[in-house]
Amino acid sequence: MEKIVACQRSKTHDILINIMREKEIWAKFDIDLEGRYIPSGEMDHDTVDQHMKEGKLNLIFGYHHIPYVARAKKGAVQYICVASISNKCPDVLCVKPSIKSVKDLRGKRIAVQGYHPRSSVWRILMLEGIKVEDGEVEFIKRPASGTVYEGMLEQLRKGEADAAFLQPPFDMQAEEAGFVALEETRFLPNIMGATLTMLGDFIKTHPATVEKLIKAMIYGIWFLKTHPEECLSILTKLARDNEGVKVDDKYFRYAFNRQIEILESRPYPTALAIYHIHAQAVYLHPEIPNLKDLNPVSVWDTRCMREIEDSGFIEDLYATRV
Repeated sequence: MEKIVACQRSKTHDILINIMREKEIWAKFDIDLEGRYIPSGEMDHDTVDQHMKEGKLNLIFGYHHIPYVARAKKGAVQYICVASISNKCPDVLCVKPSIKSVKDLRGKRIAVQGYHPRSSVWRILMLEGIKVEDGEVEFIKRPASGTVYEGMLEQLRKGEADAAFLQPPFDMQAEEAGFVALEETRFLPNIMGATLTMLGDFIKTHPATVEKLIKAMIYGIWFLKTHPEECLSILTKLARDNEGVKVDDKYFRYAFNRQIEILESRPYPTALAIYHIHAQAVYLHPEIPNLKDLNPVSVWDTRCMREIEDSGFIEDLYATRV
């Protein structure tokens, strides 16, 4: 069994990764995966890059903007993404009832969190001609840690914000409190979730391992989609076993279903998702002027994914209901 050391950069990947761990799916594909959650506050991008170069890490789940940034920087680590488990953002802008569309957000205050979601909101607004950088809206920023979404919802309730970009189930809670979800802002095409990100040299020297990793991920997605009640039971138990975590089954099920909804049975990136994530990388990194000239497709290598699909692996898997 081959040892792979991986890091997870966001807790939003928990649903798939937890199920794959609990059901020992990596082992089914002869992979001994040692993975842990390493947020940016614990390890910055430069340290992650160094660990990847030194072989202390082999795989990153996520890292959506960084591959573009790295490829545009001379002498930086050259990342390659080989599979995209999700190409849509499930978060949605929840607003006061008086706000009827994205265009009505001009001049308003929007609660946003962290790094990635903030750029997603920027992109949504930009597509409607609203320029954040010109002060046409105000972002109320919260760090991506702790009870951030509860805090954003509370800002909305108290009138400190006119809108909040909320992930499930907090959008459901906002609607129950009388706010409105702008459905046009849900499912923005975007590279999301536990994208399989590696170094080009690793892909060249370990092609069989890359194939196993992608197949395992495909199998994990298949299991979630075809065994939802079993997976929901596992995840609920894990959440309740965490000290201090209270689980409301209604909200937990809603968030679970939203996450399953955006998983790709054939985990290719979509053209629009790549287009939008590259634009967000440019927005977030103005210090790299040549980033806007980078061909966004250059960080993707889907040859192995295509070979797996052509082999009939996915079709055969979904024909199986055991």
